[in-house]
Amino acid sequence: MTSMNFLFASYLPLSEDPVQVTWMEALRKKGVVDFVHFPSNLHRKASLNSTLSFIFSLVLRKKGTWYACDPYSGFWVAILAKLRGIEMHYISFELYSEFNPWNRRAKRMRKELEWREAFIFRTCHAAYFSNSERAVFYSKKFRIDPKKVFVFENIPTYPECREATLDDELLSWLKSKKVCIYQGSIGSRPIHLFGTVAVFLKQHGYEFLIVSKKTEQLERLVSKHSNMRHEGYMSPAELNEVLAHCNLGFACYHSQDKNNEFCAPVKVFDYLRHGLPLLITRHESLSYLKREFPEMILDFDLESMEQLENAITTFLKVKENSEANSFLDRKFQVLRCDKEL
Repeated sequence: MTSMNFLFASYLPLSEDPVQVTWMEALRKKGVVDFVHFPSNLHRKASLNSTLSFIFSLVLRKKGTWYACDPYSGFWVAILAKLRGIEMHYISFELYSEFNPWNRRAKRMRKELEWREAFIFRTCHAAYFSNSERAVFYSKKFRIDPKKVFVFENIPTYPECREATLDDELLSWLKSKKVCIYQGSIGSRPIHLFGTVAVFLKQHGYEFLIVSKKTEQLERLVSKHSNMRHEGYMSPAELNEVLAHCNLGFACYHSQDKNNEFCAPVKVFDYLRHGLPLLITRHESLSYLKREFPEMILDFDLESMEQLENAITTFLKVKENSEANSFLDRKFQVLRCDKEL
């Protein structure tokens, strides 16, 4: 590949947005697509100058195939693509108009996002969803043409094979402790649950490592639990190295939030890739993983601390299931696709 035929617009730079770029970066490294990642710097509080600058940059971009993955940049990508006769694809990793932590205090914002997403789905050539439940929900809500809908399961983890050199102190700590890890944002997570998990883990001699952006909320949480440790965001290579030394993974979501009800979190696939059993709040959209890896997925109801404690106890009683290693050999499955990528 010698020419850049694909534009990929997203809010953050590649290094700061591993979730949304995972799928595109994986395909690029496989030689399926050839794209330029184009961070838009557009968000709900973006200035008029930022918006106009982004639009002008799109005008100067070459024709080809354009991809977008959020309604802020995606809205303008869709408009310019339509005006210029460019094929535009939309990747829906987040249900922005259904994301309660953002929208519960602003109905006008939700309506604006619904309007943006409706326009994108109406004008795009294809819409990609991370699981079938999310695709069905949005297809009904926005009346998306079924021929446009592509559903992917078993999202590949961020493709990073380079070795990383960890800080000596962190590496020594990982090798000397039994560690449960949570990696990712905690801003919209049920924060009280992290403290409860730390207490249960401490009873069994486990440390709780959180790899996330530093916030005052997180600092207060860590200060209350002697077995909790925080590390800032890491490169994919560093994260892979850390995961290789952990024993258990953790993920949790507000079940009443549609955005989380239809989740397909990349961290879950990262954990499985490294053979880590994982504790996770129960979600129907991940039930297929529970069937495939019954001893690796330790799910519990968000409101049941008894189920959470039982899940941790179950993990301690069951040896790590080598079946999870087969996850490395699973292909990136296209469950419903009318044409080859």
